[in-house]
Amino acid sequence: MRPMTPDDLYAIAWLGECDISPDGSRVAVTVTRLDRETDAYRSAIWVVETAGGEPRQFTAGAKRDSSPRWSPDGRWLAFLSERGEDRPQLAVMPAAGGESRLVTKLPLGAGVPAWSPDSTRLAFSAKTGAPPDPDPKKAKPYRRITSMKYRVNGQGFTYDQRRHLFIVDLAGGDPRQLTDGDWDDTQPSWSPDGASLSFVSARHDEREFDTQSDLWVVSAAGGEARRVTEPAGARGAPSWSPDGTVIAHIHHPAWPSNGWLRLAAAD
Repeated sequence: MRPMTPDDLYAIAWLGECDISPDGSRVAVTVTRLDRETDAYRSAIWVVETAGGEPRQFTAGAKRDSSPRWSPDGRWLAFLSERGEDRPQLAVMPAAGGESRLVTKLPLGAGVPAWSPDSTRLAFSAKTGAPPDPDPKKAKPYRRITSMKYRVNGQGFTYDQRRHLFIVDLAGGDPRQLTDGDWDDTQPSWSPDGASLSFVSARHDEREFDTQSDLWVVSAAGGEARRVTEPAGARGAPSWSPDGTVIAHIHHPAWPSNGWLRLAAAD
C-alpha cells in the first residue's frame, strides 16, 4: 500500500442525491469529481439499473448537474444545471436520453424541482430580489441591515433576497411565482390531485429570533396560503398522503433535537 498523493484526488467520485424511477428499474444519482483542467468540481447525472450492471453517464454539463427527479410518468428527468448559466437553472431531459433543455433562466437561479402528479408542471423554490452587479470592479453600495438573519454560510448576504415558490410548465413559458412576502418559502410538495402545494415557511412575528417553522398550503393556481401547523419547533420534508387528507413531515419540537415523524391535517 502506498501513501495517498494529490493526484489521487482526481480519481475520487462523490455520490450525491439520487432518485429512483417510477417503475423501480433505474436510479439517477449525482456524481461529483474534481476537474484537473479547471481546478474545480464538476457534477453529472449518472443512471444505473436497480438489477445491477454498469452505470452510465446521463448528462455532461460543463459545470454541475445535480438534484435529479424523475417525472411520475417516467418519461422525463428534471435536474439543476449550471450549463451556460452563472447560477443553477432547471433543466429537463428525455428519460431515454438525448438533448436537455433549460426551462428556467431566473436571475438568481432555481431550486430543487418537484413534479406535478400529471408530469406537466414543475414546482420549485427560488430566490427573489435584485441580482448582484455583474461587474466585480464596481464599488459596492452600503448595506442597511434590518434583520437578524442577514447572512448564510456559503451564500453570503441574504437580507435582501427571499425564497418563494414558482411553477413552470414542462412545455415551456415563463415561471409563475406563487408566493411572496418578507420570509422564505421552501420545500414544495404537490397534493395528489395537483391542485395544491404544501411548503415550509416561518411567517410568525418572532421568526428573526428563533428557528421555528410551519407547514403551509397554497393553491397551485395562486392565492393566499394557509397554515396547517402551529409554530412549535422546526418542520420540513412535507409529503402528502395518497388520499390528500394529511401531510407527513419531519418535526423538531425543540431545535436542535432529534426529529419526529408527524402528520398534519391538510385542511
